[in-house]
Amino acid sequence: MNPGERGRLSGADAARVLALGAVLALLAALFHFQGNAVNVPLFGRSVFRWMIARWHDPSGAFMHGWLVPPVSAWLLWRRRRELAACPKRVSLAGLAAVVCFLALHALGVRAMLPRLSLVAFAGLLWAMPFYLMGPCTAGLLFFPCVYLLFCVPLSFLNSFTFPLRLFASAASVSILNGLGIPCARTGTVMTLGGGAPLSLDVADACSGLRYVLAITALGALYAYLSQTRAWKRWTLFLASVPFAVAGNVVRVLVVGIAARLLGREVAAGLYHDVSGYIVFAVVVALMIGAGAALNAGIRRGEKP
Repeated sequence: MNPGERGRLSGADAARVLALGAVLALLAALFHFQGNAVNVPLFGRSVFRWMIARWHDPSGAFMHGWLVPPVSAWLLWRRRRELAACPKRVSLAGLAAVVCFLALHALGVRAMLPRLSLVAFAGLLWAMPFYLMGPCTAGLLFFPCVYLLFCVPLSFLNSFTFPLRLFASAASVSILNGLGIPCARTGTVMTLGGGAPLSLDVADACSGLRYVLAITALGALYAYLSQTRAWKRWTLFLASVPFAVAGNVVRVLVVGIAARLLGREVAAGLYHDVSGYIVFAVVVALMIGAGAALNAGIRRGEKP
């Protein structure tokens, strides 16, 4: 095959792609018109409407969901030539996966669990090409389709809000005392001494949960793009959780120092205006450092 023909689809393969596109459009219609059984008067039957409503949760924990589909589409676009070059064949294993995910969707609707239907939809976006195009295509589509699971709003994680608040306040109090700034803690309330006592409550919004969810999505993407070995990718992805917690502790710490030195009003402005950037600056620095440390052991000649 000469360079001009590389990455081009044959007529038969182009027909397969068109057929796959039509099938995926029908699947999207299925999940839009028969994908949800929860609060139908408000959301209708669309599991997508239900999902987008959850993205608007007042806590802001799921706002990153808007960015996940474009990122997944970009991941597919960057592998487009490899996808076109894959040998195309029908796979019975893919058909079995299609049946399993359709059954999962039926269970989700029957049990009124739209999150199961969303998982089934992401699975079908992978399983249907697996069936019609074969394992080579399925392998290239696996991570972009799995990445779509970060769209799914996992509201049950709200139960971790209070433990995260306790940890952030306890860690911040310990560090402040270590820096010579007298500070005591009662539950999630930090009381800074020295002169007039100043109390700060590490409220739900300061728990860092929304940062944990967004940063794990970021960590998964960075690990996939920066690492070549599976164990390194998993290591970097799993490290994104403590990185997010550490970033939130630094955020609470900086707000506490600002409250002590500059006053409550300045600290409140810092929290509302720039404290989120502190979290992401800390996390990005930690991720880059961890990624560089993992890559430091790459053998000469291995593709970076």
